[in-house]
Amino acid sequence: MLEKRSLRASAGKADDVWTTDSVPEPEREDYWRGALRRLYPDLTAVEPLDGEAVRGRLVVRSFADGWAGECQQSAARLAGAGCDPAGDGWDGYNLILQIYGVGRVSHAGRTFHRRFGEMTLTDAALPFEEVGLGSPHVQVWRLPRHVLEPLLIAPDLSVGVGIHGRHGAGALLLSLLQTTWRECGGLARPMQHRIQESICRLVALAFSPASIVHRSGHNGARQASLPEACAFIESRLQDPRLGVGEVAEWLCCSRRK
Repeated sequence: MLEKRSLRASAGKADDVWTTDSVPEPEREDYWRGALRRLYPDLTAVEPLDGEAVRGRLVVRSFADGWAGECQQSAARLAGAGCDPAGDGWDGYNLILQIYGVGRVSHAGRTFHRRFGEMTLTDAALPFEEVGLGSPHVQVWRLPRHVLEPLLIAPDLSVGVGIHGRHGAGALLLSLLQTTWRECGGLARPMQHRIQESICRLVALAFSPASIVHRSGHNGARQASLPEACAFIESRLQDPRLGVGEVAEWLCCSRRK
């Protein structure tokens, strides 16, 4: 079960921590903007909302080829221009878990309202905008492109959308993230890389076009778009079990349409 507002020490390793608690008010906004660039190197805007004073706490832990971070802050709008791998030295994806509050994410031409227990996948090379409300608290996992992207059926259809950690691959992914966050500081590097690969495999399953449309269909939210339908069919062309009924069910429509 996901624990709200949990910032726990990692076994055997000190965390990198940024907090506004002892920063004087005139310097706080610049300090926090600098801290957030640890999560988002491409950050171009940090705008406090609702007239709140800037406050925040960020914990970052080294993990495998990247790191994981947990961030609590006051309501704010964040925007980024997208990372340049040549300049930043990083090429990959961000997996973001909402622990508290609400995040409205605009990315890759899509908008998703991420609530407690929900996750989004973003491509670090693309621009993003996120509005965090209600004392937002998120966990961010940096996943390398060379590990994750070959596992994705249709990368363009997996970014900018959301999944819940309540069922199926999403539930397994949430459980693995929680356990790894607690223990990653005490894990040997080879084990960290094995877990990173497991996280990426679960991300590929949970954010596959088929999984996303199935979940949306159960809620009556939408039918599959043409690109999603093509990606699904192309990924199953060699499957002898693929039939009209299965495709119609996946597309959330009648086989007679």
